[in-house]
Amino acid sequence: MRVVYIITTAHPYDDVRVTHRLGRSFVKNGFDVTWFGPAPKSVPHPLHGINFIFFKQNANKFDRLTSGIRLKKVLQNQAPADVYFAVDPDSAKIANFYARKFGRKSVFDIHEIFHKDMLLLHNIHKYFVPLIGTFIKQQINSTCKDASLVIGVGKTRLNPYLSVIQKALIVRHCVPRDFVKNMQATPLNNIEKEVLIMQGKISHQQGTLKLLLASKIVSEQTGIKVKIVLFKIFSKDMSWNDFIKFIQHNNLEDNYILLDPVEFEFMFPLLAKCDIGAISYQEKMGKECMPNRVFEYMAVGLPVLVPTYAVEMMNIIETYKCGVSALTIVTPHIMIIY
Repeated sequence: MRVVYIITTAHPYDDVRVTHRLGRSFVKNGFDVTWFGPAPKSVPHPLHGINFIFFKQNANKFDRLTSGIRLKKVLQNQAPADVYFAVDPDSAKIANFYARKFGRKSVFDIHEIFHKDMLLLHNIHKYFVPLIGTFIKQQINSTCKDASLVIGVGKTRLNPYLSVIQKALIVRHCVPRDFVKNMQATPLNNIEKEVLIMQGKISHQQGTLKLLLASKIVSEQTGIKVKIVLFKIFSKDMSWNDFIKFIQHNNLEDNYILLDPVEFEFMFPLLAKCDIGAISYQEKMGKECMPNRVFEYMAVGLPVLVPTYAVEMMNIIETYKCGVSALTIVTPHIMIIY
């Protein structure tokens, strides 16, 4: 049996793409999979037959910067894998090191835009993003050159590095059919009562606030109760206090539903109760974004609403006729079309 080591310096053990999709797929296709990464805050539960080996969790920025050292120490005591599958720029360097050392293969999964989007989400000042981003891009370029295979969720992830990549492959965030089972949405079936638009995480860069304003405008203009469905998960660019102040200042109390976070497998029954799935990233992040949530919406039959400037998502919407586009983030006005 071939052995795959999934290695990470930052991703949670139950990551949607890395564990629930890719890791699970490896196991289902006969691979022996072990996941190496930072320990979770709570006691982990078994997932998909994957083995988990943890090191000290990242409690602060210093821990995150030194996470690669801890990962490398853990791997030193392990038998060589056939494939080292890495999901961060620093863990990808480690994957290349061990693959080269033992004559094995390394795979680098680029599913984030590390040189821009991740910096914005971590609230790095916009004036420093280009400078830091250039350095990160150079490091990733070097890493991609040494990797056996580089995969990405779309062309926008791979294009900056194609000149040095040996082999490249696009792997989307597609949802396994058995996750969804018979859960299918019936969009706008009860429009006289209310329209529920799923957005998810609360974030400035991901457009939560303007989407909330848009829901209020549509409610007032059409007489239809439009509510944005959100989870109590905050990006680093948004605090609970800032969110509540915004809600109160704009009288948005009737335009959202706030839910506790749920395990991945319980997400789909919630999605099936909604009418529309929204991706509302602001333009800086939105142009090249390709979030998991697009494919989760599609899996349960929700029409997807995306910004017109989201290049790759627009391509999916137009190709598969599975949603509509709107300038949802340029102004707080939104068109709900189905």
